[in-house]
Amino acid sequence: MAASVASRELFTDAVRAVLHSWPVLQIAVENGFGGAFGPQKADWMVDVVQQYFHDNERRLSVNFECVNAEIRETLGFPFQNGRFVKPEKAE
Repeated sequence: MAASVASRELFTDAVRAVLHSWPVLQIAVENGFGGAFGPQKADWMVDVVQQYFHDNERRLSVNFECVNAEIRETLGFPFQNGRFVKPEKAE
């Protein structure tokens, strides 16, 4: 299923928001780690990331049935030290 222009623009805006709020990227741009064209390189990263997802849409599609099953299975496990613990399977 090809993404509509509106959904692609929305995704691009989301990628831009994430990258522009990423502290490591902000520090790098502010301190000139990308050279004279650091801000342009940060904008270029937005284009590259969104283009990658657009070009690989079929390979990156998520099977929500599998994700849902995994979440349901995981929620049945107890916590230990703040993490889910998967019980060992009896052999």
